[in-house]
Amino acid sequence: MTMKHFGPTRLDSMLIPEIARQWGTPVYLHDQAYIESSCEQLLNMPNAFGLHVRYAMKANSDRTVLRVVTNKGLDLDCSS
Repeated sequence: MTMKHFGPTRLDSMLIPEIARQWGTPVYLHDQAYIESSCEQLLNMPNAFGLHVRYAMKANSDRTVLRVVTNKGLDLDCSS
C-alpha cells in the first residue's frame, strides 16, 4: 500500500458564507473521492486470514458517509 498525502480541502472565501447561509452552521464537508479511495486501499490490502474491513459507525454516523463506505464494500461496526 502506498501512502498518499491529501491536503486540506480549500474553499473560496466567498463561498463559505454562501454555504453557511444555504445550509446553516455547523457545516461538515466530506470528500467522497478521498473516502472511496481510502476504502479501496483498505480492501486491496493483502488478507491471508479472511478478515473483513469494517467502518466504525461511531466515528461518523452521517448517512451519506455510511452509504459511501458500504457501497464500496465495507461492513459497518455498529457496537461500542
